[in-house]
Amino acid sequence: MVSGFGSVFVSYFLEGEVTSYDDLLRHDAELFVGYRSELIAEGIFELPLNLKRSHFSYAHSDADVDALIAGTELAVTRALARRP
Repeated sequence: MVSGFGSVFVSYFLEGEVTSYDDLLRHDAELFVGYRSELIAEGIFELPLNLKRSHFSYAHSDADVDALIAGTELAVTRALARRP
């Protein structure tokens, strides 16, 4: 799930509805940090710390957004494959 407001967004790895901060604590922190670490191989740096937000600005192009989406798909796939 991806949630955000304006130019700020964060990805969550969890199931079920989110209605409170307590719900967010079900988030899979290990997978989040793993995918953020894998993003580096795609040339995308986002802090590999749990629940750190991401930001877009007018400096980002449509190509940047497309690269983030494609890189995220690859990074999540690799992070999932590394799990026991």
